[in-house]
Amino acid sequence: MARYSRISEKEREELLNEFCDALAVLKGPKEIKEFLVDLLTSQERVMLAKRIKVAKLLLEKKNYREIEKELKVSHATIAKIAFWLLEGGKGFKKMAQRVKKSKN
Repeated sequence: MARYSRISEKEREELLNEFCDALAVLKGPKEIKEFLVDLLTSQERVMLAKRIKVAKLLLEKKNYREIEKELKVSHATIAKIAFWLLEGGKGFKKMAQRVKKSKN
């Protein structure tokens, strides 16, 4: 956390924008997957994928115990993501809606 706090809010925003720009130029799931495999460790990919899955399951009204059992995540992790969804969660909700539509 100490290293993260050494950069300004403006710098954090610029870095996030650069990351988003990098994702935005990729064409389709295959290219995005290749990029994420190059960028992230296996553990980081699993961690992020689990967060997305937890958000989707919460939006589907699954209970904490079901999610804990299915994804092998802690109650605290689920609660943190539930809080993000409650406090806004605009990005998670938009992603979940679009994924659901694309599968139908």
